Amino acid sequence: MLCAFFPLLLLLSLLASICESGVPFLIGPDARSATTARALAAPFGGYGTAVDVTMLEKLSSHRLSLKLMAGVLNTGIQDELDLADRDVEAFWGAMTSYQWQQSFDEEVKQESSGSAKDGSPFIVCNEVSDISGFERLQDIKETLLGIDNTTDVSKLDGESTTFIIYNTKNRLCINLQLNTTVAKDLALLPPDENDVYKYTILPVIPQAKMVGGTVTTLKDMFESDEEQKFPKFFIDFCEGSSLRGNTFDSASDIINFLTSEEMSEKSFWTFIGNKYDNIKSVKIAKDYWVSALENGVNAADEACKSLINELKFEPNFDEGSLTVSIPDDIVGTANELGVTLECGLSLLLGLSVLNDVCTIEIIKPMKELNVNAQWLVQSGIQNERPWFDMGLDGTDQVVACSDTGVDVDNCYFWDSNNGPINTNNELDMNQRKVVQYDSYSDSTDYEKGHGTHVAGTILGKKAADGINESSGLADGVAPGAKLAFLDIGDSEGRLRLPPVSRILGTGSKAGAKIHSASWGGSSNAYGYLARSFDDFLYKNDEMLVLVAAGNSGGGNAFASVGEPATAKNIISVGASNSFGDDLSRGMLGPNHVASFSSKGKTKDLRVKPDVIAPGNYILSAGARPDKKGECDPSDGKVPGAGGNRDGLLSISGTSMATPVTAGTAAIIRQYFLEGYYPSGEKNKTDARIPSGALVKAVLMNGAQYMTGVDNRGSVFPSVPYDDIQNFGRISLIDSLSLSDKTNLEAIVDENELDGGVS
Repeated sequence: MLCAFFPLLLLLSLLASICESGVPFLIGPDARSATTARALAAPFGGYGTAVDVTMLEKLSSHRLSLKLMAGVLNTGIQDELDLADRDVEAFWGAMTSYQWQQSFDEEVKQESSGSAKDGSPFIVCNEVSDISGFERLQDIKETLLGIDNTTDVSKLDGESTTFIIYNTKNRLCINLQLNTTVAKDLALLPPDENDVYKYTILPVIPQAKMVGGTVTTLKDMFESDEEQKFPKFFIDFCEGSSLRGNTFDSASDIINFLTSEEMSEKSFWTFIGNKYDNIKSVKIAKDYWVSALENGVNAADEACKSLINELKFEPNFDEGSLTVSIPDDIVGTANELGVTLECGLSLLLGLSVLNDVCTIEIIKPMKELNVNAQWLVQSGIQNERPWFDMGLDGTDQVVACSDTGVDVDNCYFWDSNNGPINTNNELDMNQRKVVQYDSYSDSTDYEKGHGTHVAGTILGKKAADGINESSGLADGVAPGAKLAFLDIGDSEGRLRLPPVSRILGTGSKAGAKIHSASWGGSSNAYGYLARSFDDFLYKNDEMLVLVAAGNSGGGNAFASVGEPATAKNIISVGASNSFGDDLSRGMLGPNHVASFSSKGKTKDLRVKPDVIAPGNYILSAGARPDKKGECDPSDGKVPGAGGNRDGLLSISGTSMATPVTAGTAAIIRQYFLEGYYPSGEKNKTDARIPSGALVKAVLMNGAQYMTGVDNRGSVFPSVPYDDIQNFGRISLIDSLSLSDKTNLEAIVDENELDGGVS
């Protein structure tokens, strides 16, 4: 049975998923001696609320190691401390003890004030073997209720799974607000009959709340040659925090705290003084943050305090988040306002100390992100798009696609001027993007659906009002092209296929000569479907069909390419990594094949896939069928690899690499139809109609060799024309000549063969 290559749809049921990760499983008590650990932890006993030092040692011993903590939380703390230094791991134990003490202090403070008893943020990991992630989550819930039946575990049963921060075959970790006494009792539960502890628990240390790269981003913003506005900070409140409610009246309290001596005193770096100056990386980090406080919020000129007093707080109650920035009416760059890097750092540190905060990061300036795929296939040089510069963006091309559906009022397709799109397979060339919609299965896409993302990757173009186009964060590879679409997916993403003539005939009345198919089966045989595809292309020589190779190549699994990607006349597309914000933790760059990308050979020993294109991860249009005009996030919070917000979605797979290649093929067709060959300049007298075989040859001939497979921790070697990369990663700049853009001379010799087939 055919099935779709939907790599992240499994995560729609994240609680039950089991995802492998390359993060090492380092956990439990520190390897250093108990004497060393006790000496490091000793200063924290008796600070604030009296807690026995031995108790703090026991609690600290059930922590995540610093290395695993950095991986679980995607925190930047590993950028500051030398993880290879054994004393740093022992120091981490002391830091953990300190945070336990802070959590106990917070509990007493909440009880004495009579305010809502939110507790403090903790990471809880369940390491019971041979059960699913869902079962581990239920086990945590039952254990918490067994410790204290008044513990609010309702958040663990909701639709949201944002509290799940780590889920692998051997471990599930969640981030939630807990009463500190309950957290302590959980940490001190006895081991099982095999002397194995079921749970690991850790209070969330302020420094670890800073998302990886946040400090570097802040530093780069202030040290850039460009004049920078004061940064926006994005805060995610912990599950269980009262600040996730429907009101927010804490702005003045937060400002008062940020400008108080208490904030500096609660900073771990201030508290430790000179005690750990013998550990080099610890001393460097401590000096850095203490200096930030002294020259930032505590500076004598009080410029930083003045700015903090003017901060604007914008809560998002649906997401339980908060954006912190300066008001719009305060005009000027950071330098013009007299604000320094140290002010930004001290504000970052102060916000991280707030008890209800789980993560904090800086909202980077808005920039194009799916355009990573654009420049990767056009030039291979960041942000250089020579084909767009020459007007080659797929204009006057119609690309066909068969998939689960398209959310046609997403701003990357929406046309508010020409009225609703007809879904009865009727042609309307006046539509801005979707000129034909064949509702074979139904006439829409499901929430965060596969088809909307695929279509957006090919040719999406932002028009926030459905009329006026502008540069979007997820513009497609050929944003000037239009779409003819065949809906073959139901509301749950299951595929239902019509005859091949209807599949590949989609868009024929609109002049579509390219079809993108991000779906397939598991058989690597040359079966009926593959043969039918080849037969159709034999009869329609202007057509080019691109098919996803599949996502079954994990573990270096060969012979994993799936039909119809086994066909001979199509282009079978594998996936490479992407770049920058489209990379998740630990991924190598675009010169590496994605680990999941299916590999050859076919059952009849042919090499597949044919080419590779960026597909791990790609940001594109995200379906929100219950909304109209969903678009780029208005607050500047752009989803990273694997995330989604508003009208955007980031997912990975050969399903994503295929539309990247289809969009590239549309640009190649436009190149020939507008007479760019052979001069590299537009010349109507040189216009020619390219065959599908010619477009295929251009894509394959210009593809570039790749390094190997990124197995997240190791690289499996690959060489040109093997069963991993074959011709390699597509590259327009190495395929055809452009005047003043390349020194490439392409020669096209396209002869007619017997029977009129070119």
